[in-house]
Amino acid sequence: MERFRKVTIYWTSYNGLDIQLKVNIRGRSDTPTLSKERVPTRDVLSNILRMTTPRGRVAVAMMAFSALRPESWETTEEPTVCV
Repeated sequence: MERFRKVTIYWTSYNGLDIQLKVNIRGRSDTPTLSKERVPTRDVLSNILRMTTPRGRVAVAMMAFSALRPESWETTEEPTVCV
């Protein structure tokens, strides 16, 4: 929500519109998708691996078994791993 608000403010100012957005939104910086995150059980992980393509299985296995996260998949000369 906060990002949408900022983008709207920047867009209006870029286009020469003078709009004052004074909207208070409770929990606008919360991340609701992460609040209910949990580690998958062995059965759930097995189902995920069976439903994905071979390329997807590699990505899921790397995240599940080596603590590698998509945030650390940079194209640098040395690979970075979150520990």
